[in-house]
Amino acid sequence: MAKKTASAESPVADLDPIDRNILKHLQQDNRIANQDLAVAVGLSPPACLKRVRRLREAGVILADVAEVDPRALGYSVMVLAHLSLERPSEAVTVEFERKVRAMPNVLQCWKVAGDTDFTLLVCARSLEDYQSFARNVLANDVNLRDYRSDIVLGAVKRRAPIPVD
Repeated sequence: MAKKTASAESPVADLDPIDRNILKHLQQDNRIANQDLAVAVGLSPPACLKRVRRLREAGVILADVAEVDPRALGYSVMVLAHLSLERPSEAVTVEFERKVRAMPNVLQCWKVAGDTDFTLLVCARSLEDYQSFARNVLANDVNLRDYRSDIVLGAVKRRAPIPVD
């Protein structure tokens, strides 16, 4: 049996109200004990664990990670970099995506429609550190037509749970 995933091909997974309630609780605290989660959603612990495993296997739950404050590791500058490719062909796009995945200071990368092709969230230790990244990485990429940088002044909303209703 093939692994079912919630993807672009099947954007909506078959989720009942209990699955949605489990997701709501896990987005608030993914370290909640299975016993406590089971009580919160009205299931027995084995039934709850089975559902959580199924949600992971189906690709609904993508990862369990710790959200770390970048400032605690010396990254005091966040930048949104908006990039336009010179010729956004499939080969150029795939190569650019491969390079971005290998850049540890690029925290997130979105392929977007509009005036730019990609928007990156980049962390840097200082403005000078970001300038060095922009000069040595972005400006030297022959496939980039141009880029624009927006310095993040503060986060109004950092992480938000996906609405489950």
